[in-house]
Amino acid sequence: MFPAVPGAWRDAQIHNLLTQGAFMVSAPRDGDRTEYVRVRSLADEPLKPAHSLEGPVTVRRVRVAPGGASPTDRPLSWQDLGDGVIGIDIEKGEDVIVLSAGKASNQDIKPVAISRPTKPWGFVGVLPRPEGPVVPPVDLTAVFDNDGFAQGTPPMNNVTSRGAVIAVPHGQYRGLRLLGACHGGSVGADAAAAYADGTTGTVKISLTDWGRTPAYGEAVAVLTTQRIGTAGPQNFPVRIFHQVVDLDPARELISLKLPNQNYPLMHLFAMSLEGGS
Repeated sequence: MFPAVPGAWRDAQIHNLLTQGAFMVSAPRDGDRTEYVRVRSLADEPLKPAHSLEGPVTVRRVRVAPGGASPTDRPLSWQDLGDGVIGIDIEKGEDVIVLSAGKASNQDIKPVAISRPTKPWGFVGVLPRPEGPVVPPVDLTAVFDNDGFAQGTPPMNNVTSRGAVIAVPHGQYRGLRLLGACHGGSVGADAAAAYADGTTGTVKISLTDWGRTPAYGEAVAVLTTQRIGTAGPQNFPVRIFHQVVDLDPARELISLKLPNQNYPLMHLFAMSLEGGS
């Protein structure tokens, strides 16, 4: 946990971070020490966390609220693999918590207090304001399939252009607002729109490569000076764009199916709908 937290960050929290192997991880760091690590398995993959806890640890199964993962009566099996790594026998839908032996935890996850003022990251300026009401952001959680990393931003889950179907609150909308970017090149491609009357249509989504300046009239919502690659940080500015896409306001939209392509690849971080009725 927290392998690259700067020394000045004595406190940190992560909550429901999606990781490789389809695990959802939460952990608090208080005064340079990891308090506990909680993991939910979303698939039947082997779990071997490098927990960063000090001293002997114990592993417990978590009993969650109704509607969440179901606890099981099977014995909980885990082993110490050395060098701060443990192996846990966990099945899809199970929650476990790793904590120091003999220590209880209330499992509170809350925002970390700011230790000293700093410059905000992200867009500096004014984005064009929509006319009329804007519905709350569309929930993309169910279709996230990628994590993005850049220097100066938190890890950001996103959905890529591999044919995902995004359900939206049913309504008549005149615009679609996106935070997104491409990698491997800039892309303009058709998404498939499904309507309540059983008809379909196409919606053109155009996004610029994250390493280039806007090519399709987008606004730059996030600009960083570095990106993080397989070899570590690279001094190369990258961007996330704010794009507005026109929709047919006379038809009741129920879902959008993203284009299905491998390369170049679109990444959508957030979406909202404009002018719903």
